[in-house]
Amino acid sequence: MNILIVEDDGHKIDDIQGFLSSLDNHHQLTIERSVRGGVLEVYENNYQLVILDMALPTFDQENKSSGGMSQPQGGLELIRTLSAIGKDLR
Repeated sequence: MNILIVEDDGHKIDDIQGFLSSLDNHHQLTIERSVRGGVLEVYENNYQLVILDMALPTFDQENKSSGGMSQPQGGLELIRTLSAIGKDLR
């Protein structure tokens, strides 16, 4: 199973990865940490499962950058993008 995790908190990512590994080791995980990273990823690839944080930074944090403004509904932005490009949301 192809799974995309869009989450900016490292501890939560570790928890999610641990939980998924306890269920099944036959999955491919991709991790993005921002709205932009998640949007680019869903444009380029197909996923059977997307796990979204709702509040995400706009951009990936690099070096000492803050990642831009936090978007309290960044996860919804990603869902809107999936819908707009015709990805199946079941």
